[in-house]
Amino acid sequence: MRRLALFAGVITACAAWVPQLRAAETATATVTLTSTSGSLFNYAITLKDTGTTNIGTLWYAWIQSPFEDFLASTPSNITDPSGWIADINNIGGTDGYSIEYYTFLAADQLTPGNTLTGFGFSTPDSPSALAGNSVFYPGTPVGTSFIYAGSPESDPGYQFIVTTVVPEPASLGMVTLAIAALGLRRSR
Repeated sequence: MRRLALFAGVITACAAWVPQLRAAETATATVTLTSTSGSLFNYAITLKDTGTTNIGTLWYAWIQSPFEDFLASTPSNITDPSGWIADINNIGGTDGYSIEYYTFLAADQLTPGNTLTGFGFSTPDSPSALAGNSVFYPGTPVGTSFIYAGSPESDPGYQFIVTTVVPEPASLGMVTLAIAALGLRRSR
């Protein structure tokens, strides 16, 4: 009986310890419309490390298991922060796309409490499409993403939803007007 109680105590202690390991990797992120160009929407991602470990991978619009991609269209014009690499993925071949941003250098990783910008992409998918659910996996937000402390899938990772900032119609109109004014100025 005493052994059973000791075993139960060990199991309880381990169960309390495991979530603390996962809590070390946490983040928040936003995807923001920066401009439009023809039929493309240009976006920037801002990533904030809210955990206690460095972040070496951001895999946007993707879930680790069962390997699903959530962007409806192939992203283009991918940009990444200095020292980072970006890859477009279509793991299953029958669903959407995702963008895997990663670095192999510890010096380029995002450190706890800090924010990293420089992630970007273009797509014909509107801000409201990015803010909604995947057309391939109804009920799953397009912004469902993973971070890892090191390289892609180097640890269990942390799943979270990247928030899409959808501009108000008036703000979007101002951006469009500013772009048109710059175009007119160039033509003169």
